[in-house]
Amino acid sequence: MNIDQETAKQLLATGAFLLLMDAPWQTGPRFKGLKLIPPGFHFIHYSSKSTSTGDTGVRTGFFKFFASKEIYVTQWNASEEDLMEQESLDKAQVERLKYNIMEFEPSLGAYPLIPHPQQPLPTFQKWLRLTNYITEPLLKSLLPSTKKVSSLVSVSRFSDLDESILPSGSKAVDSEGKQELVSLNIRFTPIDLKRSYPANATPDQVTKYFQDKSWLLNSVLKSFYDQVRFSYYKALLGELQFSFILFLVGQVYDGLEQWKCLTQLVCSSEEALSSPLSSTLFYEFLGTLHSQLEECPEDFFVDALSSSNFLRSAIVDLVCNVRDPDAVNRLPNVKLEQRVTKFVELVTERFKWDLEEAVQERWAAQDIEEGEFAPMVVEDE
Repeated sequence: MNIDQETAKQLLATGAFLLLMDAPWQTGPRFKGLKLIPPGFHFIHYSSKSTSTGDTGVRTGFFKFFASKEIYVTQWNASEEDLMEQESLDKAQVERLKYNIMEFEPSLGAYPLIPHPQQPLPTFQKWLRLTNYITEPLLKSLLPSTKKVSSLVSVSRFSDLDESILPSGSKAVDSEGKQELVSLNIRFTPIDLKRSYPANATPDQVTKYFQDKSWLLNSVLKSFYDQVRFSYYKALLGELQFSFILFLVGQVYDGLEQWKCLTQLVCSSEEALSSPLSSTLFYEFLGTLHSQLEECPEDFFVDALSSSNFLRSAIVDLVCNVRDPDAVNRLPNVKLEQRVTKFVELVTERFKWDLEEAVQERWAAQDIEEGEFAPMVVEDE
């Protein structure tokens, strides 16, 4: 099965190159990198493999936006057992390699654009759907200058580290002026789901916004994502995508934690559905989550990583909120409702989970809570 002629012509005219000099990997005796790389966002990762046991080592990789026709040169550093970035190589040598790029062309593997017989959608098309909100400014705000991550040594605000062993300059200040260990490597947006109400909130507001994360969602959008010079909600979706890719492909567990946090934040924001965001953030969030769940294994909802059922509860929250018949000040949104219907179908068919039944059970439980067993207002300590 071949790619269509139009795509082939476009890649020949715009495709980028990645040169991997002195690479020790057993991909082939002449392998020197990749060609016909579609311009845009990519993640290049690699890992060692034991010749005696066949075990795979730590996965390491770097993120990069390739420009049209760009030639990017890297070189293996045997002493550090890692790739040296182009910026750290001898400039004259790099220019010579770029000038003679066609000499390496026979040793360059083509970017995998041909679909697998059992997967009609090409890998690149899947990649675009999983990364279309990730921008260079956003990536710069999340990663150090190297844009490199490792499944073993990458850390974030979720990492349990001893403060005394951290190098200088590895702390950051959160929105409340407290120091957090968040900037050693991956600088996720700090989100505290347990404090999802304003500092001067009344007891009623504390109760309301502890369950409905709308205030926190709006606060996060205004306080953090405007700094990346991108539409607020699209930057949030970009970090959602980055976190998912970081875990799924980069094998960095902290990516899963931030993905869970962002997913729960949006799914639990009922009041925000009555704002202009309802036709943008929630609609596109559902499309993003839909594409992500299509890449998850069919036992995802019973797997150990999701055993806390956080995603089950969050998804039920979102569907209940969108379909809430008692919602006031909310304009009908046919497109959003249609996307929710397709999402419910995906979850039901792929994961064998009756989401419709779960929604009905949630509404029944809420009816009971609103009766004689209604929760009491809590006081903020």
